[in-house]
Amino acid sequence: SEMWSRYFCETVRGTPTKDFILNSILWRPRDLIFFIKASVATAVNRRHPKVEEIDILDAEKSYSQFAVDSILVENGVSVGSLEPIIYEFVGSKPLMTLSEVEKCIRNAGIEETKFGEVIDHLCSLTFMAREVRKNEFPFAEDPHEHKKNHILARKFAESSDEVIRFRINRAFWAFLEVTP
Repeated sequence: SEMWSRYFCETVRGTPTKDFILNSILWRPRDLIFFIKASVATAVNRRHPKVEEIDILDAEKSYSQFAVDSILVENGVSVGSLEPIIYEFVGSKPLMTLSEVEKCIRNAGIEETKFGEVIDHLCSLTFMAREVRKNEFPFAEDPHEHKKNHILARKFAESSDEVIRFRINRAFWAFLEVTP
């Protein structure tokens, strides 16, 4: 706690700095290290005595691009080129209906028979998550958790009158200019 108070501003956009950073990244050690290093480097380049809010917000943009690049590299060959699909989410809302997600995929030139596979792949990469309970969108990298979430989402959709919804992972918002 001394490190945070001594070297970092207290809050970012009204949220405690530590929480802001942890909520803005994919939960992997390399992502936390990248974000912290980018924040510190930005502060040092600006000759700030401590990491300020503007330094963290600029680091968030750099990190977000890093996060997009990392899922493009990790994509493999299961859906083909993921990049045009990801870019179709630029300017989207963080919460999207199934039809809005399908429109992005369609605009990327993907045939309709592949929509389910693409959506499943985007969820497995933690790019987005399905709603499994009212306003609950768990991101899961573990294949077993991913399968469980898929089934929970299907059952939630079947048992409610709610529209099927997805949430884009906060880690990608800055780069894709996703705004709540």
